[in-house]
Amino acid sequence: MKQYNLIKNTSFISTIFNEEKSISPFLRSFFEQDYLPEEIIIVDGGSKDKTLNILKDFFLNKLSENKNLIVFKEDSEKIKLLNIESGVTIIDIFYVKFNKQKENTDINSDIDININNIDSNNNYDDSSNDINNVINNFKDDFRNNNQIKIKNDNKINKNVNENDSEVKLTIKILQKTNAKISEGRNTAIKNAKNEIICVSDAGCVFDKNWTYEITKYLISNVNIYKDENKLDNKETAKKNNNNISISLDNRLNLIKKNKNHDDLMLFGNYDVVGGFSKPIALTYLEKILSICIMPKLKEINPQKFMPSSRNISFKKIAWEKVGGYPENLDYGEDMRFNFNLKQNGYVIKFNPDAIIFWRMREDIVQIFKQFFRYSKGDAKGKMYFYRHLIRFLSFAIFIVIFLISIFFNLWFLLIYIPLFCYYVYKPYSRINNEFKHHKNKITRFFLKISALFTTPFMLIYIDIAKMAGYIYGFIER
Repeated sequence: MKQYNLIKNTSFISTIFNEEKSISPFLRSFFEQDYLPEEIIIVDGGSKDKTLNILKDFFLNKLSENKNLIVFKEDSEKIKLLNIESGVTIIDIFYVKFNKQKENTDINSDIDININNIDSNNNYDDSSNDINNVINNFKDDFRNNNQIKIKNDNKINKNVNENDSEVKLTIKILQKTNAKISEGRNTAIKNAKNEIICVSDAGCVFDKNWTYEITKYLISNVNIYKDENKLDNKETAKKNNNNISISLDNRLNLIKKNKNHDDLMLFGNYDVVGGFSKPIALTYLEKILSICIMPKLKEINPQKFMPSSRNISFKKIAWEKVGGYPENLDYGEDMRFNFNLKQNGYVIKFNPDAIIFWRMREDIVQIFKQFFRYSKGDAKGKMYFYRHLIRFLSFAIFIVIFLISIFFNLWFLLIYIPLFCYYVYKPYSRINNEFKHHKNKITRFFLKISALFTTPFMLIYIDIAKMAGYIYGFIER
């Protein structure tokens, strides 16, 4: 029987719009976690499809199938009496109680995501096994490459008392029609009661420890609901509240010494934390896109890391200080939010253990729109100017070299060789990793060879989309 634990003073927020194809795996993986927030707030932007019906059915029916959980709905008349900002509607409020449980729980358990039995009204059905394979392969790679040390041998006894059945998780479903993503996120955070905010998007699936990992650096003492007979650990927390995270082994030793206080999980006190996003790429096109845009863990520089808001947490006071997500941007609002945080002196902590899996775009049109919109947001938000300038200058140099070789000497084309090597180096280094799990060796070989030829074209296609988007955004600005 699965054991759940609530992390105090923590709210999870997300925005949705026409997500009937992805909302179910998103929700299922979230509730397969061992640690959950006290509150969940989902803001719908006015979906026209079955998103809201699937959402309400999940909380009212699907979630109740778990015998560990008791789910009940707030009375509609009481909902009508609640104060809410203009333009926002409360669709539903649910409460979840946890039954009394006694079980050993792994404090830092292995990556374990299961998205089988997904509803038949979304397009993850036919490929759910494939998605699980991608995630399981990633789990194996993670362990074998020792990129992150995953422990499975540290069991901590969780003797949850009867009062745990009174602990409630609150779920609020709000709607703000025609809201931008930034407006939806701000609305959710305004209505969140807690200080710690976790953020992700539909279309993702979660590692079973995501909520725990994405929040653990935000407070020096992560409070887990467990036992009323707690020891006073204020002095211990004070000694360790020093912006330096304590190792897992030291944390476990502290817990063992305080057997009646196993919520003693001490880390550095940061204000913003971003996690590691891993692609779900099922088709050949998705794999090529993943090769082009998704860095491997070792490629990420923690000091320069800028998280997507599909995988971030922060203190509400930091969000307030920078004025929230910028509502003048329809895309790129999360990067502008990051820049605003850094400009106000906040340090963004990268936690590679906070893992989210993200499905790649499925067709060539969606890919163009994705990067067009990202770059449009960069231009409107005044971000990455030099990065885009280099892209335009590189394109101009390419044209100049081509014209020189045509009108003067074809040997000038040799200049393209070192430039090409620099252009494709990182994507090419990812090819083997992307295709190595294909079962047929011959097919795997030809897929890798094919990727050598198609990857440069995908890179150029993405750069064209980015240049077009930046020009458009610059004109709009």
